[in-house]
Amino acid sequence: MTDGQHASVEDFHNYILVTGANGGLGYAICCRLIDEFMLTRPSSHSLRLIITTRDKTKSHDTIAKLKDHIFRTRKHHKLHEKTPLVAKIYLQAEQVDLCQLRSVQTLVKRLIRSLPKLDTVILNAGHG
Repeated sequence: MTDGQHASVEDFHNYILVTGANGGLGYAICCRLIDEFMLTRPSSHSLRLIITTRDKTKSHDTIAKLKDHIFRTRKHHKLHEKTPLVAKIYLQAEQVDLCQLRSVQTLVKRLIRSLPKLDTVILNAGHG
């Protein structure tokens, strides 16, 4: 930023989408993003982590595992539950079959309606 520019409120909100987040590398990426956010960002920031899987059961299970990861990380680093950064992590599950163009288009329409921006997309999903 130059002297004449001011950061907008949206600059403090990070929106990251990870495909294939229910296991392996995708899940590890999500955990690392959460860890880095909790340990390095100022309390004025927030993180919306959007995970994609092919079905609701996998999404539900992944969100539960990520919440458990947040709990364990918080406990390990002795962060209180009400610590601003812990409270500012939002997990959002979306279902998409990346092999089906119609499914991808539907997801894109939902995201356009519900998000102000998308900062990062990590295309991790394999062919299913």
